[in-house]
Formats: sequence, structure tokens, C-alpha cells
Amino acid sequence: MSFPHFDTIRTRPWNSRRFTLPGWTRTYPTMLTHEEMRMLAWVAEMTPGAGAVIDLGAFLGGSSASLALGAEKADPPKRVHSYDRFQLDEKVKFQFLYRKGHGLAEGEDGLPVFHRFTRAVADTIEVHPGDIQDADWDASPVAVLFIDISKTKDINDHLLATFFPALVPGSVIVQQDFLFFRNPWLYPTMQKLEASVEMLSYTDQNSVIFGVHRTPTAEELDACRAERTSYEETVAAIRHFRAKFTDVRQTEMIDALLASLEAAPRADKAWRMPNVAHLPALEDEI
Repeated sequence: MSFPHFDTIRTRPWNSRRFTLPGWTRTYPTMLTHEEMRMLAWVAEMTPGAGAVIDLGAFLGGSSASLALGAEKADPPKRVHSYDRFQLDEKVKFQFLYRKGHGLAEGEDGLPVFHRFTRAVADTIEVHPGDIQDADWDASPVAVLFIDISKTKDINDHLLATFFPALVPGSVIVQQDFLFFRNPWLYPTMQKLEASVEMLSYTDQNSVIFGVHRTPTAEELDACRAERTSYEETVAAIRHFRAKFTDVRQTEMIDALLASLEAAPRADKAWRMPNVAHLPALEDEI
């Protein structure tokens, strides 16, 4: 079975001068780059079928808003399901709100802030607050699975058991932490799924896009679990994917990931991965 949108995704069409987002997205308080926001809007709009769009790790809604901008234009229109704790501490509020002139936010509840910034596309979004490891899904088809919440091995295992079985032929997966130095478990996961899932493209920073050729089997998903994945398999998987990139912007980050993994081979949480390479931030990350 062929999927024409997979071939289009390989060309990174969201970078076309003709593909633009509303001006308000430029000042959205988000950890995403603007290219990632355009990519999410494109994928949500152009991925065929009536499946749901899942946003795992919505934060202040930058990913949800981007996905919704595309989902509401899709034929047929899609619904975005946004998962997050929606909890904000003062450090996060200062970095993403106050420092950028977005005004005060009372308390630690992030939902009012999320709703404030996603109001233009609110009718397209359904919010699921809470611990992601308590989240479930009703097994209905998923067209787009955006993952920015796989910060531990246990969470990765939960996502594999809960959301991946709902992927259908033609679905798209976006792993937002793939080009980052703290999430090595994503690599063996996606390599072990290569019989059913193919790497298609990427954004300059952070995100890698995969296409689903068939629904992964229960056996394939079980093989991806942390307890069934060795350190050696993880290193081999990282090197396997590194060979697919030629641009230094991606390869130096993957090399930084390898250095972090070597320094903390047993780390099972992203925040326990040391920043060994000390890569300086790019201008569009500041």
C-alpha cells in the first residue's frame, strides 16, 4: 500500500513560503521552533483519514494550537486530544510568560493559561489533564501521534501500550525529543518498529517524523519495552539513525546523546542524562 503524503513529507513541505501560520503563532509561549509549529499544522491537515490527532505533552498549547490549525482544515476535520499535567511553577512561568511579556498567571494550574492561548482554535481541542501514566485511549484510530512527553522509560512503555496499538496504515508519528541529548530510549523503540514504521523526515531541531505502513503487532510493541532493551541495543539504534542524517545540526546532537548515554548508561529519566557535550543554544532556541 502506498501513501502519497509520506513522499510529500520527505520534502519538508511545511517550509514552503506559501505555507504560513497566523501571525499570533510567532509570539506563542512554546518550547517548539516555528518550523515545528508549521510542520505540525501541515501534518494534521494533510494526513488522510478520520483518525484523531493526539498531542502528548501539550505544555502551554503550542503543539495543540499548531495541530488544531491543521486539523480544522483537514478533510474530514480532525479533533485534537491534548494530554498534559498542566502544572506550572514560578520558574516556568517566568521563563515562558513573564520574560516574554505575557502577563501574570495565578497559582500552579496551567489550564487557564492553555485555554487563553488556544482560544482561537478551542473548538477543535479536547483536553485530558493528569499524569500521562494514568491516561488511556479508547482504541479508536489515531491519524497523528505527536510525542513530547516520553521523558522516562516507564512513560515510553505506557505510550507504546496505550496509543501505538491505535495507529493505522497512513498514520504519522512525530517524536519531538528525537534530536535531543536526553531521550535515548526513543531510538531502539523506533528501530524495533521498522517492520511497520518508517522514518520519513525531520525538522532542523528536535522533531523526527515517522510514517506507519501497518499497525504494529503486540509482539513488536512488547519487544520495545525498556526491560527488553539492552544498553548495547540502544547504542546500536542511535548509530543506526545517525547514519540517516548528513547535516551537522542533527549529527552533533545525536553525538551529544551518545556522549550523555555513555556517561549515564543506566539513566531511565531524561533529567538524569548529563549535558556532557555542552552544545551552545542556537539563536532560534533562545
